[in-house]
Amino acid sequence: MMKIRRISYEDRLFFCFLGGILGGTVLANLLSGELRNQIGYFDALFLTETPLTWEEKHRLFGFVFRQRLLETALAWLIGLTVMAAPVFHLLTFCMGGSMAVLISVITFEKGVFGLPFYVATMLPQIVPYMVLFLVLASWAGETSHPIRPRASMLLLALVAMGAVFEVYLNPYFLKIF
Repeated sequence: MMKIRRISYEDRLFFCFLGGILGGTVLANLLSGELRNQIGYFDALFLTETPLTWEEKHRLFGFVFRQRLLETALAWLIGLTVMAAPVFHLLTFCMGGSMAVLISVITFEKGVFGLPFYVATMLPQIVPYMVLFLVLASWAGETSHPIRPRASMLLLALVAMGAVFEVYLNPYFLKIF
């Protein structure tokens, strides 16, 4: 007799991510040429010859930190609801889809250097942001949703670290390419 194994929450998240990648890749291939050519905007934004001043970087950090903090707070609040797991499935699908669209569009523009350019745009801030997402997703998959004040301080530190990496360190990674 064959036992049927239930698919775990983590496996469903993984399948949603893969589905998002597949859907995003198909969507990127169906995009019009004009939309694909808008990647030139990113070139100008990322590869500007004039670096930001220290004051501009501080203002950019404040903007990025507030934006990421708002996104994290929203994901944390969603994780406290009864709809946490389905919403995180949808978020994971959307994350995979947006990554696939970006990689596809950058590859249309950069050719073989598309994937390394994409990786450079994500480094090093992807590390704390990915840890942050994995923690929030694991909390959302639990049956009870307690408020964790000390662990929330860790999440705040991860948001701050990601924003610092995104504003202050990422330009150096982009200069490599």
